[in-house]
Amino acid sequence: MTAKSSAEAEKVLRDAGLEPLLAESPRADVPKGQVYGQVPKAGTEVALGATVAVGVSSGPLQAVQLPTTLPATESVPATP
Repeated sequence: MTAKSSAEAEKVLRDAGLEPLLAESPRADVPKGQVYGQVPKAGTEVALGATVAVGVSSGPLQAVQLPTTLPATESVPATP
């Protein structure tokens, strides 16, 4: 399934009688909307109707810098 779009992967799995479970997560090395993995792996025998988890890239992680909320001399108390 890798290098396929999520729509292509979903169609292939449904056409094979399987239930796709798509899960997006950020991946800098895989274009947004493209499959980067699946469980169980390709070639594994599963029952008709089995669920196949498909990892889909949501693109690179959008990082933001956290603002400073306390003066540098104060510390945050530990939580119990």
